[in-house]
Amino acid sequence: MGDFESGLQVIAMGGGLLFPPTVGRELYPRPGVSYVEVTDLEPWTSALAWLPANHDKPFVAALRKAARAVLSRTCG
Repeated sequence: MGDFESGLQVIAMGGGLLFPPTVGRELYPRPGVSYVEVTDLEPWTSALAWLPANHDKPFVAALRKAARAVLSRTCG
């Protein structure tokens, strides 16, 4: 799956599942797609990585900045 919309198409055809954020139910209602709240999953870790040569590229710098902003709001 390349993006969320493609993932929803795959799910509607019976070929996959996603764990979207809760707001996905409101923002992406689709025929053939059911949203089921999963409450017993353990938290998991995500990682952000880039090639050293790309460290200062504007997109990578913006992504690092956005990730820091999210972490500062959620991790105190």
